Amino acid sequence: MILTLTNSQDATADYLLPLLKKSGLAVVRINTDTLMAESSVSLLNGEVALTIHDQRLVPDDVKHLWYRRPERLQHVEFDDSTESRFAINEWSEAIEGFLAHIPKQRWMNHPSANVGASNKIEQLSTAQELGLRIPATVLTQDAATARKFAFQCDGNVIAKPLSNGYIERPSGDDSLIYTNLVKLADLDVDDSEFAACPTLFQQFVRKECDVRITVIDNAIHAVELRASGEDGGQRQGYRMKLALEMHDTVLGI
Repeated sequence: MILTLTNSQDATADYLLPLLKKSGLAVVRINTDTLMAESSVSLLNGEVALTIHDQRLVPDDVKHLWYRRPERLQHVEFDDSTESRFAINEWSEAIEGFLAHIPKQRWMNHPSANVGASNKIEQLSTAQELGLRIPATVLTQDAATARKFAFQCDGNVIAKPLSNGYIERPSGDDSLIYTNLVKLADLDVDDSEFAACPTLFQQFVRKECDVRITVIDNAIHAVELRASGEDGGQRQGYRMKLALEMHDTVLGI
């Protein structure tokens, strides 16, 4: 049985899980944003169990756990009161207690593994240690350093966020920052703007395509991704095009 931990708005899970079921696999989906209204957790006679939609699961039932995109637990009946926050924290501990009984080797993307592999600075260091070539890179808060680097790269420079690039605003007018080309004129700003935030710059490498590689045990799966830019070449950040296409599809544009 495959247990998928995600949220109710996960379009990838919407597409893929029915295909897995159609192939004959037993699939259970847990949406963390609706979990509290659909399930219960118990520990009786030394056995921890999770019941969701009247289906009772124990850790041994779960042969594979896909840690997809879980979100913070929530319930329509809970508000911002201290009592509600206490209940949500208790729920979180209970769910994590159940999941902790599933051996790590059964997980796809265990949270501890995600944390260890998600830092861009660490990724670059590891790549170099493994003998992979990486683009010329600087992380700086100094304007002169950024301009010198851009000049050394003949103005072919990109900037990318270190974290997830998501800017959430109270107004709801949120933004996503993707990998973007940087022109020399873009660096002609006040030096204090650089000092306020570390920024990662890399030499722009013209490419034919992007490749997403997934490793499962000893099996390696590589998928070619193509996203044309305005010049007809491969876009420097394919995620931007894919996100826009998904947005257009959802809105029916």
